[in-house]
Formats: sequence, C-alpha cells, structure tokens
Amino acid sequence: MESQIILGFAFALISSVFMGLYVAPKKMAKQDSLLFTLVMVFGFFLGSLLMFLTSGAWVGFSSKIGTDYFMLSLLMGPIWAISLYAFIISVGRMGLSKANPWKNFSPLFGIILGFMILKEHLTVNPFYVLLGGILIVISAYILTKTNDGTNGQNNTDYKGIFLAILAGFLFAFVTILNKMAIPIGVIEQQLVWSASSLLSLFLLTVFLRKNIKTVSKKDNLLAFGAGFIYLGAAYFMLSAYNYLEASVAYAVVQANIIWAVGVGVLFFHEIDVKKYKWRIITGVLVGVLGVIFLALSK
Repeated sequence: MESQIILGFAFALISSVFMGLYVAPKKMAKQDSLLFTLVMVFGFFLGSLLMFLTSGAWVGFSSKIGTDYFMLSLLMGPIWAISLYAFIISVGRMGLSKANPWKNFSPLFGIILGFMILKEHLTVNPFYVLLGGILIVISAYILTKTNDGTNGQNNTDYKGIFLAILAGFLFAFVTILNKMAIPIGVIEQQLVWSASSLLSLFLLTVFLRKNIKTVSKKDNLLAFGAGFIYLGAAYFMLSAYNYLEASVAYAVVQANIIWAVGVGVLFFHEIDVKKYKWRIITGVLVGVLGVIFLALSK
C-alpha cells in the first residue's frame, strides 16, 4: 500500500475520533437544539478563520472566489446546516449512542453517490467497498439494539430515527461536494463551508424567532467547544479526500460509531453495559472489520 494511501486512511481515522465526539457536549447542554447548532457552527467558523489567517491560505484566495470549487463550497453550507440540525434533534430525542448508529447508514449513501456521481467504482474494488459499507451499517444496527427503555428514553422513536437517517443521507451528499471542491484547498473550503453554514443557521434562527439571549453562558461554551471539536473532524476528513476516494474515506470516517457509543456508555450511561456487553463488543468488532475491508479496497 502506497504511503499516500496510508496517510489518507490515517487522516480518515483521526477524523472519525473527532466526528464521534463533537455532539457529546449537547448531552450536557439544556439549550434549544437550533441555538446549540448555531453556536457550534460559530465555533467551527471562528476556528476555520483562525486556521485560514495563520496558515497563509489567504494569499491568492481572492483569485479562487467565484470559481466552481468556491460555489460548491458555498452550496454545501446550507445543506450541511440542515443535516447537522436534524442530527442534533435526533440526539436530543434518542441519545447519542442510538442516534449516531442510525445516522451511520450514510456510508451506503456515500458509496452509492460516489459511484454514481464521481465514478469511483473505476478506481477502487467496488466489492470490498460495498462489503465494508454494509458491515458498518450492520454494526450500526447491532448497536441500536442496546436500549430497552430502562434509562427513560423511548425504545423506538420513529421521528428521531427518520431525522437521523435523513441527516445521514444529507451528510453523504455534502461529502460528495467536499470531494468535488478539494482543488480549492482544504482550509479554503473549510472557511467558505463554515461561513455559509453559519449564515444559513442564523437566517433559520431569525425565521423561527429563537431568542438567543435566553441561553446560559455554560451552554454557549459547550456548543462553542463542540464547534472546535468538529473543526478537527472536518480538517482531517478533507485532508483524507486529498488521497482517497470519497466513497472509501467517508465510510472509514464512520468508524466514529465506536467513539460515539463509547462516550454514550462511559459518560452518559445510555446503555446497560452488563446486559449488552457482548452485543456492544460484537457491534464494535463488525464495524472494525468493515473498516478493514475498506482498506483492502485500495
């Protein structure tokens, strides 16, 4: 395996850690989901702006404004904002360890869209990619069956499930745009993407007449921190797209299910570990096996 491919997988796995952790602060916050999302994306934008200014990416950036890659980065903002809002609502309804596995149906969406739009089936082994994606989805299904309602959550929240799956599809669509816009630069794309997302969420907040002043400083700090965690997820994910196909890298990033379930178990006690120990272990192992098959696809 070439060094660049190894680097791409390393970036994708690092991104998965951040991706599994960035919603965790929502469990400690009491604010409205939309306001949490708005402040979180504000943190994401400020972090992106800081990277943009300190990295020197601003040099020559004016020549990239108005290009196809710039417009793609701009377009992904409102789509991603809607995805994120839907996912955070689902987390509020079902808990992190249940919402994240449903959202993680998105690897299959990402694989299908990557094959259809980017023609990536020509540069990877499609059998291994599909098998890896399916194993990750199976892992997600196994890990959803670890809640019998004893912790106060609904065992089957159909609206929460729908929102999580919708978020997964939209996230997958955004990842195709991420890959298509890579030539603009990782940091440049991140800046335009976060700014567009922030504007979209601000307009939605105004439209729904949400009162930002009612949010406590503690909740704002939690949301702001979540934005900086997502900054790490986005940066390493986009960096992985420099070396890997979107269908492969995005599916690897979905290893975040391992970290998300771990947070749900250790910190928020969303799952009865004694009762579901072997189910949790099986789900995690199946997810890891899926990542291995994705690696073999290259």
